Formats: sequence, C-alpha cells, structure tokens
Amino acid sequence: MNLLVFGGCLAVLLAVCFALLMRKVLSPASAGPMDPEWLQQFTVDAYRPMLRLLDPADEDFLKAQPGYEPGLCRQLRQAHRRILRSYLRNLGRDFGRLHCAARLLLPLMPEDRPDLAVALLRQSFRFWTNMAMVRVRLELHVLGIGSLDLRGLIQPAEWMQGQVAGFLPANA
Repeated sequence: MNLLVFGGCLAVLLAVCFALLMRKVLSPASAGPMDPEWLQQFTVDAYRPMLRLLDPADEDFLKAQPGYEPGLCRQLRQAHRRILRSYLRNLGRDFGRLHCAARLLLPLMPEDRPDLAVALLRQSFRFWTNMAMVRVRLELHVLGIGSLDLRGLIQPAEWMQGQVAGFLPANA
C-alpha cells in the first residue's frame, strides 16, 4: 500500500513539474523589451566560461599550492556555484529574449514556415528542460553528488541565436 501511495505522489509531482515546464515553454517571455541593438550584439560565446566553472582541475590546482587549507576548496566551490547561478539567470533571460524575438519575427518571413514554428517550440522545451535539470544537479553538487553538463543549455541558445540572426534583415 505504501508503494502505491509513493507512486501516486511521485506521479503527481512529475505532473506538476511537467505543467510548470510547459507553462515556461509556452508563456510569452518576460525578458523585457526587444532591443534590435541587443539582438545584433548578443553572442552565446559570452556564456562559454560557465562551462568550466565547476571543473575539478581548479580544486586540484588549489590543493597543490603552498599554504593550502581544506576550507579553501569549499569556498571556491561556493563562489563558483554563486557565479554559475548568475550565469544561469542571465542565460535564461537572454534565451527568453531570443525566443520572443524569433516568435515576433516568424510571421514577418516571406514564406510560411510551420516547421520552424515547431522547431522553435522544441528548442524552447529542450532549453527549459535542460535548465531545470541543471538547477537540480547544481543543488545536488552542493551535497557533493554528481557533476554538471551545461552544453545542453548552450546548444539550444546557439540554435535560437542562429534562427533570429537569419530572420533579421542584413541592415538591421
């Protein structure tokens, strides 16, 4: 009986998580006003440094230094997680802006592209699913469990940036 109750609670929890994720994917971006200058200057490359923020090589280097104390690694991990959270907030905001721009520019294309509209939705779903997983894994990292792979956030953002760049006129 307890297993049935546990299974039911887990199913409800998963349904709620899925509903929240779909709400995020389908809702209009709350990223602020669209700025054509921002679209021209934005680059996903600004987020590449976050890929190595939690690299264990940094701790190994620190441990090899004279005067190393065990608390230093803990402080380094805390600082890197704080920086990573800031990167994640900014990347989520910027992805929302890119997605919003793509959705606004899609109807202005010379030909109807329902396949592209579906692809935009898929990439948004992929990005926000990966973002949720990274946030869970980041909290597990606090406990010393697991590792993070952030490429699943960079790739959809690169794709979205490429699509928006393709929508923009050459002189915009």
